[in-house]
Amino acid sequence: MSFASEVKYEIVKNELGDICCIRAELAGMVGAGAVITPGKLRFKTEKGVVAQRFFQLIKRLYNFEPESAMTDGGLFDVVVTGDNVLKILRDLKMATTPIRIQNEITRNECCNASVIKGAFLGGGSVSNPQKGYHAEITTSRFALSKDLADILNKYGISPKQIIRNGTHVLYIKESEQIENFLALIGAHNNMMEFLNVKIEKDMRNTTNRRSNCEAANVIKAAQAGFEQRNAIIKIKTMVGFDSLSPELLELAVMRLNHSDLSLSEIGTRLGVSKSCVNHRMRKLLSIANGLEDM
Repeated sequence: MSFASEVKYEIVKNELGDICCIRAELAGMVGAGAVITPGKLRFKTEKGVVAQRFFQLIKRLYNFEPESAMTDGGLFDVVVTGDNVLKILRDLKMATTPIRIQNEITRNECCNASVIKGAFLGGGSVSNPQKGYHAEITTSRFALSKDLADILNKYGISPKQIIRNGTHVLYIKESEQIENFLALIGAHNNMMEFLNVKIEKDMRNTTNRRSNCEAANVIKAAQAGFEQRNAIIKIKTMVGFDSLSPELLELAVMRLNHSDLSLSEIGTRLGVSKSCVNHRMRKLLSIANGLEDM
């Protein structure tokens, strides 16, 4: 199984969220992966678990089962026809041209992540970190690709945009941003695997220049940076950055964008002491730990 398949398998095995998030995830899948023609909405995929997810979302939201079959080319084909097409598009706020992700779908913080999750299931991929760092979401809809980019930017993820064979592609090359992306869509186990591979690659690249003790410190610092970034992502996802003071927000953004920096280096960039950075970081970790009890 490819790394991208493992990621999709992990996120579809997560439990469905609230109705607003189910609707947002379906909007992402429809926007990125569905073909819409008069009286017909069709979703094709190579992954059976993704087709099953699409089927499940529709059944949960609208209490009917779409048609499903296997094509001659080995694709899973899920089809909605008749009046149900307009019913779904109106509910997803996609019954207009151009098709977009409307604000009504992403009015809750949790729904932003669900839209990206659905878009990844409908038209996304991520490379095996052993081979390189690359994640992308593709769609035939230009306006929708801009909406997805805007959502990703809210989480400190800045995708580049290109057109490939007439398809709009949002892609990410920076390893830290791919880690953030995997966390955002709920692929936490694969995010850990990604990080471990990255650490191993970094260790191999520095073995000839550093002692075993130095390598251990690099791993320790990388793991600490990961834990801090994961805590900050949790705060952003669950309560938003508006809940943070300006000092904590400044540190949170710095850590998200620079997981490789030590606390001393962060302090230098922010113009404060290491002890001050350490104190603020403990506050962020305390806030994130408190969210577990919510």
